[in-house]
Amino acid sequence: MLQDAQVFISPESYSGPFGKWYRFAQPRIGKINKKILTVSNFSKGQLAEWGVAPAEKIEAIHNGVEHLLSEAGDASILERLGIAPDGYAVGLSNTQAHKNIKVAIEAHARPELEDRKLVLFGAATRSDFEALGLTVPPNVIFAGFVSDAQLRSLLEHANSIVFPSLTEGFGLPPLEAMLLGTPAICAPRGALPEVCGDMSLYVDPDDSAAWAEAGLTLANEDAAARANRGAAAQAHAQTFNWDAAGRKLADILVECLDMPKQS
Repeated sequence: MLQDAQVFISPESYSGPFGKWYRFAQPRIGKINKKILTVSNFSKGQLAEWGVAPAEKIEAIHNGVEHLLSEAGDASILERLGIAPDGYAVGLSNTQAHKNIKVAIEAHARPELEDRKLVLFGAATRSDFEALGLTVPPNVIFAGFVSDAQLRSLLEHANSIVFPSLTEGFGLPPLEAMLLGTPAICAPRGALPEVCGDMSLYVDPDDSAAWAEAGLTLANEDAAARANRGAAAQAHAQTFNWDAAGRKLADILVECLDMPKQS
């Protein structure tokens, strides 16, 4: 299973040794194995394009998402961060170049969103983003690492999840948010359109003004429109399940039993 071809697509997102090793190893993995699994048709195309393996040897199996429901939410995270339900957007705290979190930060520095909060969860801190030359406004809150229960609460009480990645092999966080009825705002890049379908708002990843406008649109929706949007997002996300993934994997494994060994 190879998640994606990101080390080829966005080498600046990785350390030199990490990228060099993966660019060395992936084509060799592709050569010696009967089948290569990946998580989206987008990743399948990229792995083939970068010579990891021929397309006919690669099988895409979409991730499931219902694992998020296995643990009840821990709403104490909202009190700890000083945020109210529906009063914030949520996103990843990640400085990798292809994650493009800077555009979400820049959008929340604009007057349109100065009264709205952006909660970023993950390893990167305010100083990490500032070291990249970004001015991080005070309405951006860094949650740090959170438990699965805390993440569920952050996602289900958010007004939206912002996911401006320039490329993604799959894009699990927006789908997890959608499963909880939270709308997604995504860049139309990588596997995100494949995974989120018509249930996401799509915004130019280089246009912070457009991201601010999209965020304001969701923040100002009335309760009925918000409920309808959330229900549609949830129904879409429910089609991504581990039962379907497991059945497809089992079929591929059975097929491999009858395939000749690779030279």
